Amino acid sequence: FTASCQSDSCYHGECVETINSHRCKCSEGFYGEQCEHVVECKMEEVTVPANASISCSHPNGNFSFDSTCQYSCEEGYRLSSSGPVRCTASESWSEQPPTCELVLCSELYEPGNGSMACSHPLGSFSYLSTCTFTCEEGYERLAYSSATLQCGASGQWNDSQPQCIAVSCPTLQQPQDGAISCGEDFTFGSSCNFSCSEGYLLKGAITVTCTSAAEWSEEIPHCEGKDNHFCIFKIDLILTIVYIEKSF
Repeated sequence: FTASCQSDSCYHGECVETINSHRCKCSEGFYGEQCEHVVECKMEEVTVPANASISCSHPNGNFSFDSTCQYSCEEGYRLSSSGPVRCTASESWSEQPPTCELVLCSELYEPGNGSMACSHPLGSFSYLSTCTFTCEEGYERLAYSSATLQCGASGQWNDSQPQCIAVSCPTLQQPQDGAISCGEDFTFGSSCNFSCSEGYLLKGAITVTCTSAAEWSEEIPHCEGKDNHFCIFKIDLILTIVYIEKSF
């Protein structure tokens, strides 16, 4: 018995000895007496979708067994499937070419006591969409929030959605010898009523209201003792009487 298998007997496979001869057992994806042929896949089936690019590698020949094609999308788009397509031993691609889908961000809404104006150059609440927020009179955005948001390539807005909150007026204190009655806070539209203890008179407005400018509508009143007014009146009266007597 003489071995007939040589180093070049089979190009892509295993040489198997037989009586006075040999045969080739081809590796996956190869065929022929010496496994000299490689399985090929249809090149035209590897299409390039819109907003995409493709990069292929061919270890065994163009668009043949074990060729792989990896897809990537332009900024603002994402692949419908992430893996590459591969030419299989059955002369078909491992899967259909993916598509590039427009990146979407979460839908935004008008804030309470505010409004929203949006621009959608590619699609509703998608990549490059921008939304600008404004607040009604007497309301303002939180200091750390942005007035304009943009949808990024990652599918996230560049900031959290702003909220409109009522402006606040300076905190008021209970006047000396008096009392103050207010709503729950000192925000836009809230009012405070003032009163004085017995024996005191209120100097100024009874009610002040927080305006859209974050200021109180009136000067803050204070309480004065009634005796002070009586004494002033009495002194003025005495001086008047003395003046009249001296005139005669």
